[in-house]
Amino acid sequence: MKTGSFKTLATGAALILACGLTAGTASATCAQTEGTVRPKIADHSLNGRCAPKALDQFIASSKSTSDASKEAGALTAWIAAQTGWPQRTQPTIRFVPREEIQKVFGRGMTSDLNVEALHSNTDHVVYLLDTWRADGIRDRSILLHEIVHHLQYLNGIKASCAAEEERQAFELQIKWLRDQGVEDPLALIGINRLFLYLLQCDEM
Repeated sequence: MKTGSFKTLATGAALILACGLTAGTASATCAQTEGTVRPKIADHSLNGRCAPKALDQFIASSKSTSDASKEAGALTAWIAAQTGWPQRTQPTIRFVPREEIQKVFGRGMTSDLNVEALHSNTDHVVYLLDTWRADGIRDRSILLHEIVHHLQYLNGIKASCAAEEERQAFELQIKWLRDQGVEDPLALIGINRLFLYLLQCDEM
């Protein structure tokens, strides 16, 4: 049976995490380290038929994806130019209500952790909230973050752990925001330099 993995962008208490998914249940944990929340990144295998079916029912009634698809093309080209990755096919974009993403991917999570976007390696789809706006620079950077994960998968980018993949996605997201003239991109997306520092593989 074909399997895949999901990565999500979630925010809560000024924290952004990548959440792994197993059998339709999201898993994200944080550990307190000297008063600082340290992200623990999970990247679990998923039966590809499980979560997408729960979201696909909203596709027909979702807003037009033309603006998002156009933006995805530009962002994909920008990422490819920065990284040199040869595989640069852009993902499919779909919109879903926040409550449905929370329902499917937020089980077991703290209530103040809000999933904002998700990428499926199984069907190469980026799921965005139906409140996403093409004229919102933060929203566009969220789409870029998920496209980075999409291209990491297409190009077979191997990392020592999922945290390294997240760090790369955040660094490209921050660089893109700076290129757009954002003076403090970390504040805009709700993280800080310590968060980035802690996005590293645990020592064995």
